[in-house]
Amino acid sequence: MFNWILKRAQERYKDWKYQCYQAYLKEGPSGMPSEFIGREDQWEFLCQHFESDAFKRLSLANKRNRGEKTMHHHTGSSPIIYTIEELIIQGKQLPKIKGFEKTYVREGDEVTTKHYVIVSPFTIM
Repeated sequence: MFNWILKRAQERYKDWKYQCYQAYLKEGPSGMPSEFIGREDQWEFLCQHFESDAFKRLSLANKRNRGEKTMHHHTGSSPIIYTIEELIIQGKQLPKIKGFEKTYVREGDEVTTKHYVIVSPFTIM
């Protein structure tokens, strides 16, 4: 239970920080969200964080990494284990690659379909 609460808190903090960053990008330090009224020093601290070289380097690296993805996950936030359990419940024979197929392969996506065709004969459980 504690781990679940901690994970939700981390997700909410990350979402909140993203919203603050979007406000900062839109209007700069003067675009302080109303939730910081009376806590202007915290908004200033957050702006300094957004302006830091370390943050900019990490942000740029993450953007580059996302841009280099060749296979995009498309089952939302559902973990692969849930996809596998769903396939088992449906009574489908379960080679390891089925999870890959359901998670990554989409009609018309030649890159992932090619990988699926190449890998699938070697990964049957």
